[in-house]
Amino acid sequence: DVVETVARQPWVKHNEVGVLGLSYSGIMTMYTGAMRPPSLAAIVPQSIIADPWVQQWPGGVYNDGFVKQWIAQREAASATDGTSWVTERVDGGDETCEDNLRLRSQNLEFVSFARMLEARPADAADRDLRLLARQVEVPTYLTGAFQDEQTGPQFIDLIDNFDRAPIVRVGLWNGRHPDGYTPMNIMRWFEFLELYVNREVPRLDPLVRAGAPAQFAANFDVEDVELEPDRLYDEFGDDHAAALDAYEAQDPIRVVFESGFGENELGEPGGTFELTMSEWPAPDTATRTWYLGTDGSLTEDEPARGGVDTYDHDPDAGSKKFLAGSDDTDGYPQFDALWDFDWTRFDEGRSLEYLTEPFDQDALLAGPGAVTLHFGSEAVDAAVQVTLTEVRPDGVEVLLTSGWLRMSARAEDDATTDELEIGRTFAAGDDQPLPDDQLVEARIPLPSVGAPVRAGSQLKIEIATPGRNHATWTFESLHPDGETPTHRVGHGPDTPSSVTLTFLPDVEIPHAVPPCPSLRGQACRGFEPSTNRTGQ
Repeated sequence: DVVETVARQPWVKHNEVGVLGLSYSGIMTMYTGAMRPPSLAAIVPQSIIADPWVQQWPGGVYNDGFVKQWIAQREAASATDGTSWVTERVDGGDETCEDNLRLRSQNLEFVSFARMLEARPADAADRDLRLLARQVEVPTYLTGAFQDEQTGPQFIDLIDNFDRAPIVRVGLWNGRHPDGYTPMNIMRWFEFLELYVNREVPRLDPLVRAGAPAQFAANFDVEDVELEPDRLYDEFGDDHAAALDAYEAQDPIRVVFESGFGENELGEPGGTFELTMSEWPAPDTATRTWYLGTDGSLTEDEPARGGVDTYDHDPDAGSKKFLAGSDDTDGYPQFDALWDFDWTRFDEGRSLEYLTEPFDQDALLAGPGAVTLHFGSEAVDAAVQVTLTEVRPDGVEVLLTSGWLRMSARAEDDATTDELEIGRTFAAGDDQPLPDDQLVEARIPLPSVGAPVRAGSQLKIEIATPGRNHATWTFESLHPDGETPTHRVGHGPDTPSSVTLTFLPDVEIPHAVPPCPSLRGQACRGFEPSTNRTGQ
């Protein structure tokens, strides 16, 4: 209704509307696109989620951090005295507003409601953006970060689903929630809107170009920034048709690597290199598989000798985040160029760690992964977090990504599973409690990530209780206070636990190594080796 109302105003060019948003407004942009208002010209969703239920229950584990806090804030804002501007209207004599506020007594308690939905409701598909993407019929520009601390990287699952959109452009990078609004990206969605909504060759107003860098620098805590040139106008002038043809001939996927180290200042948005691709992952990617072995090894040859490693549930992990001094969502330094990390470690016996041999040549992670575990527990259920990090030869460990799974929800949904993209219904009827004294096989997806792994570095996976390895997400424990059940992970020929990752070959990677900290969104710390506990 808003789109159609705005489109009919006499001052609206072409009587069509473009819709842009980041975060919640970006999610609303997707819902608007899926409803197909006739006067919608294009959409630009940025830093969005994939599915509301999965956002609250990643892997079936309750996220009582950012998501819960965000819902609580919306609930408070919609209460009778929730916003100052509404109170001011009532105090100023607006009787209609005062009458409407009486309806607020009927508000649902959404925090309690969301917590109650332990199984994914059957009608959750109506709000699943991965499905709704198939209904979008206008040009779309989608962006987001692999390490988005608020909405996460699950939005990448939408990329292949814009079946009806005439053109789709995607921007991916390591980084944070607001990075769609940085100079690294802003000229890209400006030119997209100019081409498809304004129907002109993109050319930034000289006054804006002169004044905007100072504002961007202040917003993103750096000294100065540069905006990209008017690349299409510089080549084609006012010839919209020629500029549009050239734009649509470009690869649709743009991936920026090592943002935070590629510009003049550490932490400034901008990569050391970037690639364009026809799809994500790129057609020429290949997967590599490592098997969990003895003594914390990851080997590409399946171990001939089997064994079981054990770790205990960590009751403190779920409440721990990796930002120093971040006690709540409002308090974390979202726009600081560099983050101060307090990335805590699991105590010995409360996690399992496995490392590859040092890479003998540079490699580029560029896609999703999956971890196959042969898993058992003293408990009938367990929440598992698998984290992928890079351990560099200079002794620095860098966080890449994490995946989660409530083990009773391990059954895969054949209809939505495609190789490393693992689908699950999360329906109550599909739950499978863990059996006594038996290892079961479960696959845990690792979200897509783009990151170079230079020669000499090792990759590490850590298996543990959810927590510690995220900026704003925290996790509710499955186990009552005081209970610390022991979990088991098998490895070897009979129980071949493994990790599979996606690499893009033949990419030249810059030699300079980013210092710690610098990479946007990625925690780092000094590496300290840990010894796995073996058991039966």
